[in-house]
Amino acid sequence: MTSQLQRTQSELEALRRQVISGRRFESARQDPTAARTVLSATAMQNRLDSLGKNIQSARGQIGPAEQALAEVSRMLDQAHGFGLQANNATAGSEQRQTLANQVQSLMDRLVQIGNTKDAQGGSVFAGSRTQADAFALDAGALVYQGDGLPRRVEIEPGRMIDANLAGADAHFTKLHSSLGELKDAILTGRTDEALAKVESGRRENLAARGELGVRLQTLTETQQRHQNRIDDLSEQIGDARDIDLAEAMTRYEQANTAYTAALQMTGRLSDLSLMDFLR
Repeated sequence: MTSQLQRTQSELEALRRQVISGRRFESARQDPTAARTVLSATAMQNRLDSLGKNIQSARGQIGPAEQALAEVSRMLDQAHGFGLQANNATAGSEQRQTLANQVQSLMDRLVQIGNTKDAQGGSVFAGSRTQADAFALDAGALVYQGDGLPRRVEIEPGRMIDANLAGADAHFTKLHSSLGELKDAILTGRTDEALAKVESGRRENLAARGELGVRLQTLTETQQRHQNRIDDLSEQIGDARDIDLAEAMTRYEQANTAYTAALQMTGRLSDLSLMDFLR
């Protein structure tokens, strides 16, 4: 009877700990299968969390780059309009000089855009040399100071994405040169050839911006898949590890009743044994 009472007491204590902790088991040896499920799902969650941080990092670089190219598109639209105005036969030299000055302002702004920084202060167009400005002026010409190396980020197991714009050096230097030619052409009133180059640059810029936009969409969709998977894994972990509290309370009450009854029975048996001894 004593061993049965001890087993009942142990079962009651185990149920009490389950109710308090909300867990089915405290150590893997109590339920090896469930423990393996929890460990495996937790490891996958940690992996997905790490990939999620990579996605955030990539978005932090691609986002500012896409916004920078959006501003470049607006600037090229302005430059195109200035060139058309200069082609007007009624445009005088003073007006052409004003238009040329406006194009120069756009050129200056283009350099600033080429040196766009992310939230951590890194140059988004400088390749891996993020701590330095991507571009500088040398005798009026735009010079690239980055290295153009790709910054590749893993966003899914075995899947990488480029977090920077390939060919940023050629892209910006070509645009800057085209604007310089347009500025000079405006002063002569013959801008057709220069406008064609600006228009070509505008199309290329639009394509580059579109490419970055696709990557941002890919990051958003991938992150959503990761979150859905994390939620599924959380459910798996809960099913394997967590108790049904109402069910556990019922089992605890039943075990407590059984334990109390066992104690009472043990007391009666003890009394009978003593009386028999006294006889």
